[in-house]
Amino acid sequence: MQKTDTKTHGEKVPILELVSSSMFRHRGITAVILFVVLPVLLWFWYAPPWNVTGSFIPSVKYLGQVFGVLGFSLFTLALLLSVRIPLLETIFGDLASAYRFHQTLGGLSVIILAFHPVFLLVPYLQLSNTEAALFFLSNGDVAKLAGLAGLFVFEGAIILTYFFRLPYHLWKTTHRFLGLAFLFGAYHAIFISGAIRTMPVLQWTFIAFSVVGLLAVLYRVVFHRAVVKRSPYRIASIESLGSSVTHLVLEPLKEPLVFRAGQFVYLNFRGTSMRDEHPFSICSRENANKLVFLSKSLGDDTSRFLHLKPGTRVEIEGPYGRFSFRNGGKRQLWIAGGIGITPFLSLAASLPEGYNVDCYYVVSQEKQAIALPFLKASVSDRPIRIRLWDTSRSGIMTTESLEKDNIDLSTFDDFFVCGPVPMMKALQRAFVRRGFHPSRIHSEVFGMRPDS
Repeated sequence: MQKTDTKTHGEKVPILELVSSSMFRHRGITAVILFVVLPVLLWFWYAPPWNVTGSFIPSVKYLGQVFGVLGFSLFTLALLLSVRIPLLETIFGDLASAYRFHQTLGGLSVIILAFHPVFLLVPYLQLSNTEAALFFLSNGDVAKLAGLAGLFVFEGAIILTYFFRLPYHLWKTTHRFLGLAFLFGAYHAIFISGAIRTMPVLQWTFIAFSVVGLLAVLYRVVFHRAVVKRSPYRIASIESLGSSVTHLVLEPLKEPLVFRAGQFVYLNFRGTSMRDEHPFSICSRENANKLVFLSKSLGDDTSRFLHLKPGTRVEIEGPYGRFSFRNGGKRQLWIAGGIGITPFLSLAASLPEGYNVDCYYVVSQEKQAIALPFLKASVSDRPIRIRLWDTSRSGIMTTESLEKDNIDLSTFDDFFVCGPVPMMKALQRAFVRRGFHPSRIHSEVFGMRPDS
């Protein structure tokens, strides 16, 4: 007989399902730790901290060296996680999770690398201000100059990324400068004179990391268009639905895209003023010939949607994402906030028999429920109950307000949430506080910007 364990609310699930689910969710964290910790462990092996002798100065210098090793490892992995490859979805569960790690590791690396030269500067400050100035001028040491140049470029790009709301195309440009900063940093890490030159294994590890980072930069900035497969489509129709929402229908020029309901793609409009590719959830039923998208004007490029014309060529990269009803049990609660309704349109149109779904469409005012007719058309012959939630009348959605709306949370196997990030985070925390395991709460965030 198969062993079982009990989830909150009393339902029985196979113990192996719980173990595999937990392992899958933490596989990305494990990969990050192994990647980042390896160079630090090698440093401790060849230069153990207990061998540091003398006064305060050698200890500070040693700490600065450790910060340099750790910061470079974090920077390399952050670059690698910015690359859209299927392997990342396998390791991290979905591309959005890999991007969130990318943002977190990028922020950590810039902080740690900032302390690297500061700690190394302390011994020179003990001598004189002149010696400290000469340290920063590098005294003709090309590797040291490369490290300082890389750090300044890196810090500048990260500050612009995190603290300024740049237009999307400028935001992407700052990310291209991260590649330049990495090249400077890699040269510094490999060729800097000092203790690392006496550790061949660690030096070769840095060389390997540099090659990985360089390949990531070349893949994204130089060769991405040439090596990544794109499906050619053209605009069949385009119209405004009001509330800054555009209804876009694409038809294939060759074989139609094969995708799963709930996935998203990147669209690149050829021969137009829209300079950058953007992610959009597919609204069509699974593997439909024509692809339907609903776009809300959020920036410079998406505001130009209505200037597009039928017949415009569109290149599609993807699909990506694993936001699917297949990841949950048969009884599901769907909560869509605003334009976050888009993946649910595809899920609803593709839902097979045997599922039992309650779907909440959350808007700030009823007139903003632009996608409601599409949603109703999708569920006409499916066991999905649609509930429109107008926050101007009903208030912010919470687990308590759901229960007041006669929703028994204990009857659901899984919860699917897509919408504004604050709403998703609040509901995720609320479900966890009510005793639901995080593996039962599914969400989709596919923007790369830290403020998205």
